[in-house]
Amino acid sequence: MVKRELRLGIDYGTSASKMVFRDPLAPGGEKTYVVVRDGNFRIPSSVALTAENLVFGCSPGACELLDLPLWYESVKMRVAGEATSNYRKYCYGPLPNLPRGLTARDIATLTVWYLIGEGHYVASRFLRAEPDEVATSVTLGIPMSFFEDGLLRRTFLSIARRARSIYIKYGRMVSGKIQLDEARKIIEESSHDNMDEAEIPKDALRNWIRSEAEAGLCLAVKSPGVPEGAYAEIDIGAGTTHASVFWIWSRFRGGRWLKDRLAFYGVRSEPVGMDAVDAVLAPLGGLALDECLRLRGEERETIDRVGAGSLDCVVKEIRETYIRAWRRACLMLNLAEREGFRHHDIFVAGGGSLIPEITTILATHPDGYERPLSIRRLGKPDDLLRTDGKAILGEDIPFLVVAYGLSYNALEVPEAYMPGGMHPQTIPEKKFVGWEEM
Repeated sequence: MVKRELRLGIDYGTSASKMVFRDPLAPGGEKTYVVVRDGNFRIPSSVALTAENLVFGCSPGACELLDLPLWYESVKMRVAGEATSNYRKYCYGPLPNLPRGLTARDIATLTVWYLIGEGHYVASRFLRAEPDEVATSVTLGIPMSFFEDGLLRRTFLSIARRARSIYIKYGRMVSGKIQLDEARKIIEESSHDNMDEAEIPKDALRNWIRSEAEAGLCLAVKSPGVPEGAYAEIDIGAGTTHASVFWIWSRFRGGRWLKDRLAFYGVRSEPVGMDAVDAVLAPLGGLALDECLRLRGEERETIDRVGAGSLDCVVKEIRETYIRAWRRACLMLNLAEREGFRHHDIFVAGGGSLIPEITTILATHPDGYERPLSIRRLGKPDDLLRTDGKAILGEDIPFLVVAYGLSYNALEVPEAYMPGGMHPQTIPEKKFVGWEEM
């Protein structure tokens, strides 16, 4: 049987996950579709623990299972803390004890298995095909700082591979829950199905896992409205803020200039984001601290009531992520290159991009130049649709750009030069020439 081949991009978020699948055989040409469940494309990443089960796809503030005794949130960041034995660096908030015999990496693996199943199920129904008539390959997004770190890169590669093998063997996690004993058994079996990173070619590795920065900027590189040049991107998610300083390069091929490379000069991730914003706003808005997530999506109204000044400390922390990425970039830029970043534009993504009090402070250059930087937002790609037929709004795009970029095959995305691998032999050949070098 010839199967319909799709690529599913999974933006596994700290608070919510988003998925987009790419269909090369869509009517009228290749298209991408946002996976929508129950009218929402944001699938909670939280995991609940009952006496006998793990429950996926719910959140403490929006779940009918109100008697659930324990929630695991920010699992992705807990994996990083567990792998590096540095919870203080990666984790924001409480760390409840995990079920006996399961690690944070195991919980993340089960979560990605659940997400693969949901994505494949929604895609099959949308295409009016049986699940076994559709073949789905999967690319998982991770922060660039994780991708640069050998230990974390291997950890999340293992998560992606094991989750995929579990789905192939067991199919979809029906009803989004699994008994604890069954979870332990499946995890134990999957621990033998792994592959060392050294055995995986570069492009194949980027098809398993890819940095969120690369994926999020794929739309920018391919957009005719974004010229070659210097940029920064700040993705303000639920539990983390990721900042990158980069250059979009082009080269002359086939009789024309094509943008086809990204050179990242500085990146930084910090465990501060919209969770921290909500934690500050909750007491001021009359909520207990442990109810702060009820404000998600309603921050604007609360800020209008309590005043924007209440966010000063958190906003400064978010901007500090950008400043640290810039400082790292400065170590790699010569004088002429640094001058090229004097007026760079900034792309903002994630929930924080919808809060003007945050984006306004990002417009100040880290070096303190008087002229403010331009904040840019990407428009909706023409080929991006929802599986429920509803329109995609402009305010949805900051949440979807990463999953959209992940839905591309690695051979179709711009070549990326990472900060850790940048040296004179690997930096793109088209570089500024400083006046002192002329």
